[in-house]
Amino acid sequence: GSYNMLLDAYAKTDNAEACEKWLQHLIEDGIEANVTSYASAIYAHARRGDAASAEKWLKRMVAAGIDPDAATYNVLILSHGVKGNASGAEAWLAEMRTRGLEVSVCTYTAVINAVAKSGDMSAAERWFQRMLEEEVQPSVATFSAMIDTCAKAGDMVRAEQ
Repeated sequence: GSYNMLLDAYAKTDNAEACEKWLQHLIEDGIEANVTSYASAIYAHARRGDAASAEKWLKRMVAAGIDPDAATYNVLILSHGVKGNASGAEAWLAEMRTRGLEVSVCTYTAVINAVAKSGDMSAAERWFQRMLEEEVQPSVATFSAMIDTCAKAGDMVRAEQ
């Protein structure tokens, strides 16, 4: 309801502190938090690349008996990607698979962005190939991430391919 709309607004305006404060109010008021409630707090921290805080809220979510969905994991992958922590992003993708969640174009693009920021062009190409092998269609954002990877590596010939 209205709490989730407020949490979402704070998350999207990069106000993680207010988002956390209102999520805590929701919990303390005995209102049942759901995936969307916790995902807003996770997203608020992910946008900043604060993976530790995002993961803290995931743990609280799970402790409250709420199963994270694929979108929540995509946000955790994003939290690592913002700072170029490819291994963190890859670990959350592996966790998604362990939980039987669908790995989508958004998931792959987030991982490719993470490895792009770390400058590992061969890893980006491996993830892109894996995505194609699993018959997941790349998006414009995926191609943009691949071009960005090539540009960071100084390989514009490969970017044009």
